[in-house]
This record gives sequence, C-alpha cells and structure tokens, in this order.
Amino acid sequence: MSINRKLFAVLIGIGIVIVVGVTFIVKLTLIVAAITLAVVFVLAFLISFIFKEKREDEKIRAEEARQRANAELVAKASEKVNALLGGLADLLLKMKIEALAEDVIAKAGEIVEKLTALLPELNSKYAGIDFTFTVNQMSSQYLSKLINGYIVLTPEGREQQRGEMLDSLDALLKEVNQIARIVEDQNLDAFDTRTTFIKRKFLSDSVEA
Repeated sequence: MSINRKLFAVLIGIGIVIVVGVTFIVKLTLIVAAITLAVVFVLAFLISFIFKEKREDEKIRAEEARQRANAELVAKASEKVNALLGGLADLLLKMKIEALAEDVIAKAGEIVEKLTALLPELNSKYAGIDFTFTVNQMSSQYLSKLINGYIVLTPEGREQQRGEMLDSLDALLKEVNQIARIVEDQNLDAFDTRTTFIKRKFLSDSVEA
C-alpha cells in the first residue's frame, strides 16, 4: 500500500505539534497522549493513502484519454492512407487502359511503388502534422493532375509532351526519394524545409482539401 510520503510527513508533524500542545495545556497523561498520537498517525496515513490513490486515478484517466485520442488519430490516418493508395492504384490502372507510353507508365509505376511503401509509415508516425498533410496532397492532387493532363492529349500531343512528362515524373520521383530518406532518418528538422519546397514546386496551384 503506497502513500503520499510528503503529505504524510506534514500531517504527522502537525499532529505531533497539536498533541504536544494539548498535552502541555490540558495536562493529558502519557497514555492518553500516546493514544491520541496513534490516532493522529492512523488518520495521517489514511488521508495520505486516499490522496495518493486519487492522484494515481487521475494519471490513469489522463493516460487512457491520451491513448484513446492516439487510437482515433491512427484510425483516421489509416482510412486516409487506404484512400490515397486506392487512388494511386486507380491512376496507374487508368494509364494502362489509356495505353500511354511504356516508359511513362514505368516511371509513374515506380513513383506509386515508392509512395505505397512510404505513406503508411509517414501517416502512422507523423499523423496530423503539416508535413504529412502536404506529402499526402502531393501524392494525390499533383500526380493525378499531372497524369490526367497528359491523358487528355491527342496521341500526337502525348508524343510531343512525352519528354516533358518524363522530366516531371523524374522530379517527383526524386522528391519522393528525398522524403523517404528524411522519414527513415527521422530528420524532423528537415520537415519544415521539405514542406515549404513541396508546396512551392508541386502544389502552388492546388486547392487545399
């Protein structure tokens, strides 16, 4: 049985002072004084124990609330990741159905593969921060806009824009690899820098969700 030792010591001290004072004033016998002191000791012990239990209960409730909040955050992140990965898979399938150039599909497929490995870890470890939100946005809005803008071109237009398209995909792949490195290294200091860069380079025309 644990107690709050500081509170117990204070109560015992106060009790001793009171008992000694009363004994001196009222001239209690030593037996009565000893009994009174024993009662003070027991009361001090009980009060300290109750106070200690209350503090422990408060800590437990606070920890349970924190764990529930974290669980809800992880669940929401999982839903977001599943939606992102589903969108990426659908986008890659659309590229194949539209019979885009093999090198374009291959490059986009490499990006999707990297993001499929990156996004679950990112959203699990760093859910709710601006860096994660920005990477999610880049993974969905920018890539979708890039690919769909290419798909709507005529076959001749696609061929003319093929080199530029590959350059854009290369730039995106390079950024995804950079993001994967800082997440793997847990380089939190680089998060703000990458967030600013991604917004400027890939999301300047995007509308936040």
